[in-house]
Amino acid sequence: ALTDQTDDPVYEVAKTAARYLARVLKSDMIIGLTWGRTMKQLIDAFEKEQLGKTLKIKGVQVVPFLGTNAPDAEEYDIIRLTYSSLLSSKLSELIRGINYSLPAPMYVQNPELKKLLLQEPEIARTLEKARQCQVALFSIGDLSDQSAIGCLSDSVSETLQDLKEKGGIGETLGRVFDKNGNTVESGFNDRIIGLSLDDLKKIPNRVCIIYDDYKVPAVKTALKTGLVNVLITDDNIAEQLLLD
Repeated sequence: ALTDQTDDPVYEVAKTAARYLARVLKSDMIIGLTWGRTMKQLIDAFEKEQLGKTLKIKGVQVVPFLGTNAPDAEEYDIIRLTYSSLLSSKLSELIRGINYSLPAPMYVQNPELKKLLLQEPEIARTLEKARQCQVALFSIGDLSDQSAIGCLSDSVSETLQDLKEKGGIGETLGRVFDKNGNTVESGFNDRIIGLSLDDLKKIPNRVCIIYDDYKVPAVKTALKTGLVNVLITDDNIAEQLLLD
């Protein structure tokens, strides 16, 4: 889906994505979403356009794909507004749906702690529900200094540069993927609590929303490898993606 030309291309992409979501939503559907500024833009546009008020649907279940946490540094305060759980709660309210909670950190220091948390009934139940989604909403990140996961990797032995050297091309759901769309195994990956890329690939409708053109190489890989099968973006990025 391509957006109209406008003074605010970011909002146009978010609005296009919100309208697409309103079209595909059906009663009793299960949908899931990840974290980040793009997802927040989507939910904000859905609210601003008042799309929830026109929908004649009921029983939609909304699931966060990731747990919740961010560093303490003040410069990361904006990230606190983009948690997966917060956004799923807001979307479920807008469509009068059923929200699932993922009461766990997105990222833990200790892989052993992750194993224990995944055994917690509520966490296990939410992640199992996430695997049953018909629609996944997410964006793609690159591994530059602008990457959202950069703020999480400070406390891991691997830096973003290390992940690139291991073959990392891009990131989604907090998972770094390679040229084949597979997860780059790392200490970083061992500490993330959320949906895996293998699980994402099994969701029928994998909707990626993108408006940053520096992410084009990562998005191109995600499209080629099947991580994404619906892309919502602007004309500029679409043209770049078509150039090989």
